[in-house]
Amino acid sequence: MLDLIIGSAPGQLDTLQELADAINDDENFAATVTAALASKASTASVALKLDALQPYASVASAATADIGAAASQSVLITGSTTITSFGTAAAGTIRRLRFAGSLMLTHNITSLILPGYANIQTTGDDCLEAVSLGGGNWIVTKYQFTNAAKAFNVSGLLIPSAVSLGYAAGAGGAVVQATSKATGVTLSKPTGRITTHGASLASASTVVFTVTNTFCADTDTVILNLVSGAAGYDTYIYWARPQNGSFNVILYNRTGGALAEALVFNFTIIKGAIA
Repeated sequence: MLDLIIGSAPGQLDTLQELADAINDDENFAATVTAALASKASTASVALKLDALQPYASVASAATADIGAAASQSVLITGSTTITSFGTAAAGTIRRLRFAGSLMLTHNITSLILPGYANIQTTGDDCLEAVSLGGGNWIVTKYQFTNAAKAFNVSGLLIPSAVSLGYAAGAGGAVVQATSKATGVTLSKPTGRITTHGASLASASTVVFTVTNTFCADTDTVILNLVSGAAGYDTYIYWARPQNGSFNVILYNRTGGALAEALVFNFTIIKGAIA
């Protein structure tokens, strides 16, 4: 009977004492082994660590640049299209981005949270780190500017005294008004140029047109300058009224006669806050 129990077990494991020693006298050995196996690194976590060592995967800029679908944590963003979303990825997904050139990242308090709660105009080799919050929402936890003049913190813009304050090339745009001086235009840029229609504006009369601009909020300041078309410095009175998603341009002819000319305005939006 003893020979049947021992069978072909090796000499080191052919007694109950030797078996107990081999499992460290653990009467719950099966549960211990199961728990140990459960605590091992998952295939997904190992893949994530290996993923971080992979070279940059390129993703073309688009309204939705799907960085979560990239085959690497390191992503090179190409192109110049404005980005409003990073797509959908599991919560906790991390992506480290480098930009090949200039484009606009559009802040959204829910879906694309940017440092300073403001849009960012990128330049080549700017870098950021973004973390998915799930449901298509992302937060940028780090941003590194290549150009020191554009570096900022959450309190606002920090500009070295040796450089100029303003927007870099690629941040602006231009639009020409059609039909009449009351016709609305669309230019969603923080800075740019508006050329009005050449229709006549009667003496002592006012015209108002709307500039649809998603960059603008009613807490901002819109600087508006007339750079071409005025016969004299006192020909027109003009100003801009900011709103959420647009601003109005109000133009008054203060002369004694009608004026028919295309006017050219430059504008710049200065982001503001009331709290």
